[in-house]
Amino acid sequence: MIQKYQDDFMHEECWILSFAGGFQRAKVYQGEVSEAKRAQFREDLRTYVEKDILPAYQQKVSEEQHLKNIESVAAYAIQNFASILNNEKLNIGIAQKLLNPQLKYLWCRGKVITPPHFPVDRIIQEKLKMNPIINWTSMQTLAEYSQVIEHAKRVAAKMPDCCIDGEVSLALWELISFQRK
Repeated sequence: MIQKYQDDFMHEECWILSFAGGFQRAKVYQGEVSEAKRAQFREDLRTYVEKDILPAYQQKVSEEQHLKNIESVAAYAIQNFASILNNEKLNIGIAQKLLNPQLKYLWCRGKVITPPHFPVDRIIQEKLKMNPIINWTSMQTLAEYSQVIEHAKRVAAKMPDCCIDGEVSLALWELISFQRK
């Protein structure tokens, strides 16, 4: 009984953190959008991700499928909420910054298997020594996002502790590398 309340609490907290991380520094909404419309957008987007995206991560998801899932999050937002979104879209950088942290939290809680990627932001690009750093809030395409991922693969391949079942894990690399101090 207590475990259910603990799980529900952690589930809510992880979504709060995911939305804060994805939306806090990004100009997601057009001008004066009411809090009610923002809340409806977040609720519907969360429901979409929980029902249509996250169940796949109970099994290994290929990188190709993960990229499609990021695109799908952005497409869902555009199809259903373009009228409240800045420039009538949710860009790839923001979509990945919503999905990837949620996957990280679920993975760390033992709810999904290791995700293919990690949350891409300025801090992690600095750890990767990216040059130039790509502004994640402005990433429009999967190609921009993939530049960071490909660079991370080269860095992670040099760290022997970053393997799971004989494969380099970007999620594990980020977990090891990103420790709050």
